[in-house]
Amino acid sequence: MDDFVKRDKEIRQRIQSIYNREREDFESARDYDDYLEEREDIIFNLVQGTDVRETEEKVKSYQKEHAEEIAKNEARKLQRVLAAEEEMQDAKVLVDEAAAVEDAVLVHHDDGIAADTVVVLPSQKEVGHALSKQTKKEWMAMALSSGWRDDMQKSKCIWKRNGQTMPFEKEGNVVHRSDAIQAFIGRLSKLETITGRRKGLIEFQPRSGDIVIATPAKCGTTLVIQICHSLRSRGDMDFDEINALVPCLEMAYDSGVEIDTDQNPWAPRLFKTHSWYHYCPGTGREGVKHIFVMRDPVKAVISFYHFLGGWFFDKEEIDIDMFVQEFVLQRGAPETWMQNASVWDTIASWYPHRMDESVLYLTYENVVRHKRACVEKIAWFMGIDCDKELADIAMEQSSKEWMMAHASKYDEHQLKNARNVACGLAENAGLCEKSTGKIRGDDTSPSEDKLSKETLSMLQAKWMDVVYPVTGCKTYADLCRQLDDELYKSWW
Repeated sequence: MDDFVKRDKEIRQRIQSIYNREREDFESARDYDDYLEEREDIIFNLVQGTDVRETEEKVKSYQKEHAEEIAKNEARKLQRVLAAEEEMQDAKVLVDEAAAVEDAVLVHHDDGIAADTVVVLPSQKEVGHALSKQTKKEWMAMALSSGWRDDMQKSKCIWKRNGQTMPFEKEGNVVHRSDAIQAFIGRLSKLETITGRRKGLIEFQPRSGDIVIATPAKCGTTLVIQICHSLRSRGDMDFDEINALVPCLEMAYDSGVEIDTDQNPWAPRLFKTHSWYHYCPGTGREGVKHIFVMRDPVKAVISFYHFLGGWFFDKEEIDIDMFVQEFVLQRGAPETWMQNASVWDTIASWYPHRMDESVLYLTYENVVRHKRACVEKIAWFMGIDCDKELADIAMEQSSKEWMMAHASKYDEHQLKNARNVACGLAENAGLCEKSTGKIRGDDTSPSEDKLSKETLSMLQAKWMDVVYPVTGCKTYADLCRQLDDELYKSWW
Protein backbone atom coordinates (compact mmCIF):
# COMPACT_ATOMS: atom_id res chain seq x y z
CA MET A 1 0.00 0.00 0.00
CA ASP A 2 1.57 3.33 -1.03
CA ASP A 3 2.00 6.26 1.36
CA PHE A 4 -0.99 8.18 0.00
CA VAL A 5 -3.40 5.28 0.43
CA LYS A 6 -2.12 4.58 3.93
CA ARG A 7 -2.42 8.23 4.88
CA ASP A 8 -5.97 8.37 3.52
CA LYS A 9 -6.92 5.26 5.48
CA GLU A 10 -5.49 6.51 8.77
CA ILE A 11 -7.01 9.98 8.48
CA ARG A 12 -10.37 8.61 7.36
CA GLN A 13 -10.44 6.22 10.32
CA ARG A 14 -9.66 9.03 12.77
CA ILE A 15 -12.19 11.52 11.40
CA GLN A 16 -14.96 8.94 11.10
CA SER A 17 -14.44 8.00 14.75
CA ILE A 18 -15.12 11.66 15.67
CA TYR A 19 -17.80 12.55 13.13
CA ASN A 20 -19.67 9.34 13.94
CA ARG A 21 -23.32 10.32 13.65
CA GLU A 22 -25.63 8.06 11.63
CA ARG A 23 -28.73 8.47 9.48
CA GLU A 24 -31.06 7.98 12.43
CA ASP A 25 -29.58 11.06 14.11
CA PHE A 26 -30.96 13.36 11.41
CA GLU A 27 -34.46 14.45 10.56
CA SER A 28 -33.94 14.19 6.82
CA ALA A 29 -31.76 12.39 4.34
CA ARG A 30 -30.61 15.77 3.02
CA ASP A 31 -29.29 16.79 6.44
CA TYR A 32 -27.42 13.50 6.72
CA ASP A 33 -25.96 13.93 3.22
CA ASP A 34 -24.74 17.41 4.16
CA TYR A 35 -23.10 15.96 7.27
CA LEU A 36 -21.33 13.27 5.23
CA GLU A 37 -20.20 15.85 2.69
CA GLU A 38 -18.73 18.00 5.46
CA ARG A 39 -16.91 14.97 6.84
CA GLU A 40 -15.49 14.12 3.42
CA ASP A 41 -14.33 17.72 2.96
CA ILE A 42 -12.40 17.46 6.24
CA ILE A 43 -10.82 14.17 5.20
CA PHE A 44 -9.93 15.58 1.79
CA ASN A 45 -8.22 18.64 3.29
CA LEU A 46 -6.14 16.58 5.70
CA VAL A 47 -5.15 13.97 3.13
CA GLN A 48 -4.25 16.59 0.53
CA GLY A 49 -2.53 18.92 3.02
CA THR A 50 -4.96 21.78 2.37
CA ASP A 51 -5.69 24.24 5.19
CA VAL A 52 -4.46 21.62 7.66
CA ARG A 53 -4.16 23.92 10.68
CA GLU A 54 -7.64 25.37 10.24
CA THR A 55 -9.14 21.95 9.57
CA GLU A 56 -7.50 20.38 12.62
CA GLU A 57 -8.76 23.25 14.77
CA LYS A 58 -12.25 22.64 13.41
CA VAL A 59 -12.01 18.93 14.23
CA LYS A 60 -10.65 19.65 17.70
CA SER A 61 -13.44 22.12 18.40
CA TYR A 62 -16.09 19.68 17.18
CA GLN A 63 -14.60 16.85 19.25
CA LYS A 64 -14.57 18.99 22.39
CA GLU A 65 -18.11 20.31 21.88
CA HIS A 66 -19.60 16.90 21.02
CA ALA A 67 -17.48 14.67 23.32
CA GLU A 68 -20.48 13.18 25.11
CA GLU A 69 -22.39 12.58 21.88
CA ILE A 70 -19.35 10.93 20.27
CA ALA A 71 -18.99 8.57 23.24
CA LYS A 72 -22.70 7.69 23.11
CA ASN A 73 -22.54 6.98 19.38
CA GLU A 74 -19.54 4.71 19.94
CA ALA A 75 -21.40 2.91 22.70
CA ARG A 76 -24.41 2.48 20.42
CA LYS A 77 -22.25 0.86 17.76
CA LEU A 78 -20.70 -1.36 20.41
CA GLN A 79 -24.11 -2.56 21.54
CA ARG A 80 -24.85 -3.70 18.01
CA VAL A 81 -21.61 -5.63 17.92
CA LEU A 82 -22.35 -7.19 21.29
CA ALA A 83 -25.84 -8.20 20.19
CA ALA A 84 -24.34 -10.00 17.21
CA GLU A 85 -21.70 -11.53 19.44
CA GLU A 86 -24.36 -12.94 21.76
CA GLU A 87 -26.06 -14.59 18.79
CA MET A 88 -22.86 -16.30 17.76
CA GLN A 89 -21.70 -17.43 21.19
CA ASP A 90 -23.66 -20.67 21.03
CA ALA A 91 -22.79 -21.35 17.38
CA LYS A 92 -20.10 -23.72 16.14
CA VAL A 93 -18.64 -23.32 12.69
CA LEU A 94 -17.38 -26.57 11.24
CA VAL A 95 -15.28 -26.91 8.16
CA ASP A 96 -16.05 -30.60 7.95
CA GLU A 97 -19.80 -31.04 7.55
CA ALA A 98 -20.01 -34.00 9.91
CA ALA A 99 -17.24 -33.55 12.45
CA ALA A 100 -17.66 -31.84 15.79
CA VAL A 101 -14.23 -30.75 16.94
CA GLU A 102 -12.39 -28.84 19.63
CA ASP A 103 -11.53 -25.17 19.15
CA ALA A 104 -8.33 -24.72 17.17
CA VAL A 105 -6.58 -22.18 15.04
CA LEU A 106 -7.31 -22.35 11.33
CA VAL A 107 -4.23 -22.53 9.19
CA HIS A 108 -4.88 -21.82 5.52
CA HIS A 109 -2.62 -23.82 3.22
CA ASP A 110 -2.14 -23.48 -0.50
CA ASP A 111 -4.02 -26.72 -1.02
CA GLY A 112 -7.15 -25.45 0.72
CA ILE A 113 -8.66 -25.13 4.18
CA ALA A 114 -7.39 -27.50 6.83
CA ALA A 115 -10.02 -30.03 7.82
CA ASP A 116 -11.24 -30.74 11.34
CA THR A 117 -10.84 -27.14 12.41
CA VAL A 118 -13.14 -24.58 13.96
CA VAL A 119 -12.94 -21.46 11.82
CA VAL A 120 -14.19 -17.92 12.05
CA LEU A 121 -14.08 -15.01 9.64
CA PRO A 122 -10.69 -13.35 9.98
CA SER A 123 -11.77 -9.83 9.08
CA GLN A 124 -12.88 -7.18 11.54
CA LYS A 125 -16.46 -7.97 10.53
CA GLU A 126 -16.42 -11.41 12.12
CA VAL A 127 -18.29 -10.34 15.26
CA GLY A 128 -21.15 -9.08 13.12
CA HIS A 129 -22.02 -12.52 11.85
CA ALA A 130 -24.28 -14.99 13.58
CA LEU A 131 -22.49 -18.19 12.64
CA SER A 132 -24.05 -21.55 12.07
CA LYS A 133 -22.98 -24.99 10.94
CA GLN A 134 -21.74 -24.77 7.38
CA THR A 135 -20.17 -26.68 4.56
CA LYS A 136 -16.77 -25.70 3.22
CA LYS A 137 -18.42 -24.09 0.19
CA GLU A 138 -20.85 -22.10 2.34
CA TRP A 139 -18.09 -20.95 4.67
CA MET A 140 -15.89 -19.91 1.76
CA ALA A 141 -18.69 -17.92 0.12
CA MET A 142 -19.49 -16.01 3.31
CA ALA A 143 -15.81 -15.46 4.09
CA LEU A 144 -15.11 -14.00 0.66
CA SER A 145 -18.12 -11.71 0.88
CA SER A 146 -16.86 -10.42 4.23
CA GLY A 147 -13.41 -9.38 3.11
CA TRP A 148 -11.45 -12.60 3.58
CA ARG A 149 -9.06 -13.47 0.76
CA ASP A 150 -7.99 -16.92 -0.26
CA ASP A 151 -4.35 -15.82 -0.15
CA MET A 152 -4.47 -15.09 3.54
CA GLN A 153 -2.18 -17.53 5.25
CA LYS A 154 -3.73 -17.78 8.67
CA SER A 155 -6.91 -17.06 10.53
CA LYS A 156 -6.72 -13.98 12.74
CA CYS A 157 -8.55 -15.27 15.77
CA ILE A 158 -10.72 -17.79 17.52
CA TRP A 159 -13.92 -16.55 19.09
CA LYS A 160 -14.60 -19.08 21.79
CA ARG A 161 -18.13 -19.66 22.91
CA ASN A 162 -17.50 -18.02 26.28
CA GLY A 163 -15.94 -14.93 24.69
CA GLN A 164 -12.70 -15.36 26.59
CA THR A 165 -10.16 -15.21 23.76
CA MET A 166 -8.96 -12.03 22.13
CA PRO A 167 -7.94 -11.84 18.44
CA PHE A 168 -4.56 -12.84 17.18
CA GLU A 169 -2.04 -10.24 16.19
CA LYS A 170 -2.88 -8.40 13.01
CA GLU A 171 -1.18 -9.96 10.01
CA GLY A 172 1.41 -7.81 8.30
CA ASN A 173 3.45 -8.57 5.20
CA VAL A 174 5.27 -11.50 6.75
CA VAL A 175 6.03 -14.24 4.26
CA HIS A 176 6.37 -16.97 6.85
CA ARG A 177 6.02 -17.23 10.59
CA SER A 178 7.98 -19.97 12.30
CA ASP A 179 6.23 -22.58 14.41
CA ALA A 180 7.79 -21.07 17.54
CA ILE A 181 6.37 -17.62 16.77
CA GLN A 182 2.98 -19.12 15.92
CA ALA A 183 2.88 -20.94 19.24
CA PHE A 184 3.95 -17.80 21.11
CA ILE A 185 1.24 -15.70 19.43
CA GLY A 186 -1.31 -18.38 20.23
CA ARG A 187 -0.45 -18.14 23.92
CA LEU A 188 -0.30 -14.34 23.92
CA SER A 189 -3.73 -14.14 22.26
CA LYS A 190 -5.32 -15.41 25.46
CA LEU A 191 -3.72 -12.84 27.77
CA GLU A 192 -6.52 -10.30 27.34
CA THR A 193 -10.19 -11.07 26.84
CA ILE A 194 -12.84 -9.43 24.75
CA THR A 195 -14.76 -8.54 27.89
CA GLY A 196 -11.69 -7.09 29.56
CA ARG A 197 -10.71 -4.85 26.66
CA ARG A 198 -14.30 -3.74 26.17
CA LYS A 199 -14.66 -2.73 29.80
CA GLY A 200 -11.37 -0.81 29.82
CA LEU A 201 -11.34 0.80 26.38
CA ILE A 202 -15.02 1.27 25.56
CA GLU A 203 -17.24 1.18 28.63
CA PHE A 204 -14.89 3.08 30.95
CA GLN A 205 -15.28 6.85 30.67
CA PRO A 206 -12.63 8.92 32.48
CA ARG A 207 -13.84 11.74 34.71
CA SER A 208 -12.78 15.35 34.61
CA GLY A 209 -9.51 15.55 36.54
CA ASP A 210 -8.35 12.04 35.62
CA ILE A 211 -4.93 11.49 34.06
CA VAL A 212 -4.33 8.67 31.57
CA ILE A 213 -0.70 7.69 30.99
CA ALA A 214 -0.40 6.36 27.45
CA THR A 215 2.70 4.76 25.97
CA PRO A 216 3.70 2.13 23.46
CA ALA A 217 4.83 -1.05 25.21
CA LYS A 218 8.19 -0.81 27.01
CA CYS A 219 8.57 2.94 26.61
CA GLY A 220 8.79 4.06 30.23
CA THR A 221 5.24 3.39 31.41
CA THR A 222 6.18 2.04 34.83
CA LEU A 223 8.82 4.73 35.37
CA VAL A 224 6.34 7.56 34.75
CA ILE A 225 3.56 5.86 36.70
CA GLN A 226 5.84 5.59 39.74
CA ILE A 227 6.76 9.27 39.43
CA CYS A 228 3.08 10.22 39.25
CA HIS A 229 2.11 8.08 42.21
CA SER A 230 5.03 9.31 44.31
CA LEU A 231 3.96 12.89 43.60
CA ARG A 232 0.29 12.40 44.43
CA SER A 233 0.94 10.24 47.54
CA ARG A 234 4.14 11.92 48.75
CA GLY A 235 5.97 8.63 48.53
CA ASP A 236 3.45 6.14 49.91
CA MET A 237 4.78 2.70 48.92
CA ASP A 238 2.28 0.64 50.91
CA PHE A 239 0.94 -1.31 47.95
CA ASP A 240 1.34 -4.83 46.63
CA GLU A 241 1.65 -4.16 42.91
CA ILE A 242 1.49 -0.83 41.13
CA ASN A 243 -1.12 -1.93 38.60
CA ALA A 244 -3.55 -2.32 41.48
CA LEU A 245 -3.17 1.42 42.14
CA VAL A 246 -2.92 2.57 38.54
CA PRO A 247 -5.09 0.20 36.51
CA CYS A 248 -4.00 -0.80 33.02
CA LEU A 249 -7.23 -0.21 31.13
CA GLU A 250 -6.81 -3.15 28.73
CA MET A 251 -5.84 -5.66 31.41
CA ALA A 252 -7.36 -4.53 34.72
CA TYR A 253 -10.58 -6.54 34.47
CA ASP A 254 -8.71 -9.73 33.58
CA SER A 255 -6.33 -9.13 36.49
CA GLY A 256 -9.18 -8.77 38.97
CA VAL A 257 -8.54 -5.03 39.39
CA GLU A 258 -11.47 -2.61 39.62
CA ILE A 259 -11.11 0.18 37.08
CA ASP A 260 -13.59 2.89 38.00
CA THR A 261 -12.85 3.40 41.70
CA ASP A 262 -12.10 6.66 43.54
CA GLN A 263 -8.47 5.63 44.24
CA ASN A 264 -8.79 7.26 47.66
CA PRO A 265 -7.00 8.80 49.44
CA TRP A 266 -4.95 9.91 46.43
CA ALA A 267 -5.75 12.36 43.69
CA PRO A 268 -5.79 12.74 40.79
CA ARG A 269 -6.92 9.33 39.60
CA LEU A 270 -4.31 7.67 37.39
CA PHE A 271 -4.72 5.08 34.64
CA LYS A 272 -2.39 3.59 32.09
CA THR A 273 -2.87 2.23 28.59
CA HIS A 274 -0.88 1.20 25.53
CA SER A 275 -3.58 2.51 23.19
CA TRP A 276 -2.85 4.75 20.27
CA TYR A 277 -4.59 8.13 20.36
CA HIS A 278 -7.68 7.15 18.41
CA TYR A 279 -8.75 4.39 20.84
CA CYS A 280 -7.44 5.96 24.03
CA PRO A 281 -10.20 6.64 26.59
CA GLY A 282 -10.75 10.30 27.42
CA THR A 283 -9.15 11.93 24.37
CA GLY A 284 -11.10 15.06 23.56
CA ARG A 285 -13.09 14.84 26.79
CA GLU A 286 -13.28 18.04 28.84
CA GLY A 287 -11.06 17.96 31.93
CA VAL A 288 -9.30 14.67 31.14
CA LYS A 289 -5.51 14.86 30.75
CA HIS A 290 -3.06 12.50 29.07
CA ILE A 291 0.65 11.95 29.59
CA PHE A 292 2.20 10.38 26.50
CA VAL A 293 5.67 8.83 26.67
CA MET A 294 7.62 7.59 23.67
CA ARG A 295 10.99 5.90 23.36
CA ASP A 296 13.45 4.99 20.63
CA PRO A 297 11.61 2.09 18.94
CA VAL A 298 14.83 0.09 18.61
CA LYS A 299 15.36 0.20 22.37
CA ALA A 300 11.66 -0.45 22.97
CA VAL A 301 11.55 -3.64 20.91
CA ILE A 302 14.69 -4.97 22.60
CA SER A 303 13.08 -4.35 25.99
CA PHE A 304 9.84 -5.95 24.76
CA TYR A 305 11.79 -9.07 23.78
CA HIS A 306 13.27 -9.44 27.25
CA PHE A 307 9.93 -8.70 28.91
CA LEU A 308 8.08 -11.48 27.07
CA GLY A 309 11.04 -13.85 26.85
CA GLY A 310 11.05 -16.24 29.77
CA TRP A 311 7.34 -15.59 30.20
CA PHE A 312 5.63 -16.39 26.91
CA PHE A 313 8.52 -18.02 25.09
CA ASP A 314 11.97 -19.46 25.61
CA LYS A 315 14.72 -17.23 24.25
CA GLU A 316 16.53 -20.33 23.04
CA GLU A 317 13.62 -20.99 20.66
CA ILE A 318 12.99 -17.41 19.55
CA ASP A 319 15.93 -15.09 19.03
CA ILE A 320 15.58 -11.32 18.98
CA ASP A 321 15.66 -10.97 15.19
CA MET A 322 12.91 -13.55 14.77
CA PHE A 323 10.86 -11.78 17.45
CA VAL A 324 11.19 -8.38 15.78
CA GLN A 325 10.71 -9.49 12.18
CA GLU A 326 7.92 -12.02 12.64
CA PHE A 327 6.04 -10.38 15.51
CA VAL A 328 6.81 -6.74 16.29
CA LEU A 329 7.09 -5.51 12.71
CA GLN A 330 3.81 -7.16 11.75
CA ARG A 331 1.83 -4.83 13.99
CA GLY A 332 0.38 -1.78 12.28
CA ALA A 333 -2.54 0.60 12.58
CA PRO A 334 -5.32 -1.31 14.37
CA GLU A 335 -8.60 -1.77 12.57
CA THR A 336 -10.56 -2.28 15.78
CA TRP A 337 -10.09 -1.69 19.52
CA MET A 338 -9.31 -5.41 19.80
CA GLN A 339 -5.96 -4.95 18.05
CA ASN A 340 -2.76 -3.40 19.36
CA ALA A 341 -1.07 -0.59 17.45
CA SER A 342 2.61 -0.80 16.62
CA VAL A 343 5.02 1.47 18.47
CA TRP A 344 5.42 3.50 15.25
CA ASP A 345 1.68 3.93 14.68
CA THR A 346 1.24 4.90 18.32
CA ILE A 347 3.92 7.59 18.09
CA ALA A 348 2.44 8.89 14.84
CA SER A 349 -1.09 9.00 16.30
CA TRP A 350 -0.09 11.10 19.33
CA TYR A 351 2.32 13.41 17.50
CA PRO A 352 -0.36 15.84 16.18
CA HIS A 353 -1.48 16.37 19.81
CA ARG A 354 1.93 17.14 21.29
CA MET A 355 0.99 20.81 21.75
CA ASP A 356 -2.50 20.16 23.16
CA GLU A 357 -3.07 21.72 26.58
CA SER A 358 -4.49 18.43 27.82
CA VAL A 359 -1.45 16.39 26.70
CA LEU A 360 2.02 16.25 28.27
CA TYR A 361 4.27 14.78 25.57
CA LEU A 362 7.42 13.17 26.98
CA THR A 363 10.34 11.08 25.79
CA TYR A 364 11.71 8.28 27.93
CA GLU A 365 15.23 9.50 27.24
CA ASN A 366 14.53 12.96 28.65
CA VAL A 367 12.78 11.57 31.73
CA VAL A 368 15.97 9.62 32.47
CA ARG A 369 18.43 12.33 31.43
CA HIS A 370 16.62 15.34 32.90
CA LYS A 371 14.61 13.64 35.60
CA ARG A 372 14.27 16.52 38.05
CA ALA A 373 12.99 18.89 35.37
CA CYS A 374 10.58 16.24 34.13
CA VAL A 375 9.38 15.44 37.65
CA GLU A 376 8.63 19.11 38.23
CA LYS A 377 6.84 19.39 34.87
CA ILE A 378 4.76 16.28 35.58
CA ALA A 379 3.83 17.69 39.01
CA TRP A 380 2.75 20.97 37.39
CA PHE A 381 0.68 19.09 34.83
CA MET A 382 -0.98 17.08 37.62
CA GLY A 383 -1.77 20.25 39.57
CA ILE A 384 0.54 19.32 42.45
CA ASP A 385 2.79 21.78 44.29
CA CYS A 386 6.23 20.21 44.09
CA ASP A 387 8.73 21.31 46.72
CA LYS A 388 12.32 20.04 46.72
CA GLU A 389 11.57 17.28 49.23
CA LEU A 390 8.71 15.91 47.12
CA ALA A 391 10.80 16.05 43.96
CA ASP A 392 13.58 14.16 45.75
CA ILE A 393 11.10 11.48 46.85
CA ALA A 394 9.77 11.03 43.32
CA MET A 395 13.26 10.89 41.88
CA GLU A 396 14.49 8.31 44.39
CA GLN A 397 11.44 6.06 44.11
CA SER A 398 11.64 6.08 40.30
CA SER A 399 15.35 5.25 40.19
CA LYS A 400 16.40 1.91 38.75
CA GLU A 401 18.09 1.00 42.04
CA TRP A 402 14.92 1.62 44.06
CA MET A 403 12.64 -0.15 41.62
CA MET A 404 14.89 -3.20 41.36
CA ALA A 405 15.03 -3.36 45.16
CA HIS A 406 11.20 -3.42 45.13
CA ALA A 407 10.84 -5.51 41.97
CA SER A 408 7.73 -7.40 43.10
CA LYS A 409 5.79 -4.15 43.05
CA TYR A 410 6.38 -3.90 39.29
CA ASP A 411 6.47 -7.50 38.04
CA GLU A 412 2.86 -7.86 36.80
CA HIS A 413 2.30 -10.74 39.22
CA GLN A 414 -1.42 -10.01 39.53
CA LEU A 415 -1.92 -10.34 35.79
CA LYS A 416 0.36 -13.38 35.56
CA ASN A 417 -1.37 -15.15 38.45
CA ALA A 418 -4.75 -14.44 36.87
CA ARG A 419 -3.99 -15.31 33.23
CA ASN A 420 -0.98 -17.64 32.98
CA VAL A 421 -2.99 -20.85 33.08
CA ALA A 422 -5.54 -19.48 30.62
CA CYS A 423 -2.64 -18.73 28.26
CA GLY A 424 -1.42 -22.31 28.49
CA LEU A 425 1.59 -21.31 30.60
CA ALA A 426 2.94 -22.62 33.87
CA GLU A 427 1.43 -20.93 36.91
CA ASN A 428 4.75 -19.26 37.76
CA ALA A 429 5.65 -18.28 34.20
CA GLY A 430 7.24 -14.84 34.14
CA LEU A 431 7.82 -14.96 37.88
CA CYS A 432 10.84 -17.24 37.96
CA GLU A 433 14.52 -16.83 37.24
CA LYS A 434 14.06 -17.08 33.46
CA SER A 435 12.09 -13.84 33.35
CA THR A 436 13.84 -10.48 33.39
CA GLY A 437 10.63 -8.71 34.44
CA LYS A 438 9.86 -5.05 33.87
CA ILE A 439 12.87 -3.51 35.61
CA ARG A 440 15.93 -4.90 33.88
CA GLY A 441 19.39 -4.81 35.30
CA ASP A 442 22.56 -5.35 33.28
CA ASP A 443 22.43 -9.14 33.39
CA THR A 444 21.58 -9.74 29.73
CA SER A 445 24.43 -10.53 27.37
CA PRO A 446 25.29 -8.09 24.56
CA SER A 447 24.46 -10.80 22.00
CA GLU A 448 20.85 -10.92 23.26
CA ASP A 449 20.46 -7.21 22.50
CA LYS A 450 22.31 -7.26 19.18
CA LEU A 451 20.01 -6.83 16.20
CA SER A 452 21.16 -7.89 12.75
CA LYS A 453 21.76 -5.33 10.01
CA GLU A 454 18.72 -6.73 8.21
CA THR A 455 16.47 -6.19 11.23
CA LEU A 456 17.83 -2.69 11.84
CA SER A 457 17.17 -1.85 8.20
CA MET A 458 13.60 -3.14 8.53
CA LEU A 459 13.05 -1.07 11.66
CA GLN A 460 14.25 2.07 9.88
CA ALA A 461 12.00 1.26 6.91
CA LYS A 462 9.06 0.99 9.28
CA TRP A 463 9.89 4.42 10.71
CA MET A 464 10.05 5.93 7.24
CA ASP A 465 6.80 4.25 6.26
CA VAL A 466 4.77 5.29 9.32
CA VAL A 467 6.35 8.11 11.34
CA TYR A 468 8.23 10.17 8.74
CA PRO A 469 5.11 11.11 6.70
CA VAL A 470 3.49 12.48 9.85
CA THR A 471 6.45 14.18 11.54
CA GLY A 472 8.84 14.99 8.69
CA CYS A 473 11.62 13.42 10.80
CA LYS A 474 13.69 10.66 9.21
CA THR A 475 14.96 9.19 12.48
CA TYR A 476 13.98 9.03 16.13
CA ALA A 477 16.94 11.28 16.94
CA ASP A 478 15.62 13.87 14.48
CA LEU A 479 12.22 13.76 16.16
CA CYS A 480 13.78 14.23 19.59
CA ARG A 481 15.69 17.27 18.33
CA GLN A 482 12.48 18.70 16.91
CA LEU A 483 10.70 18.19 20.22
CA ASP A 484 13.61 19.77 22.09
CA ASP A 485 13.15 22.90 19.98
CA GLU A 486 9.35 22.91 20.22
CA LEU A 487 8.73 21.79 23.79
CA TYR A 488 11.65 20.98 26.03
CA LYS A 489 14.26 23.73 25.81
CA SER A 490 12.40 25.87 28.31
CA TRP A 491 12.26 22.98 30.81
CA TRP A 492 15.98 22.86 31.57
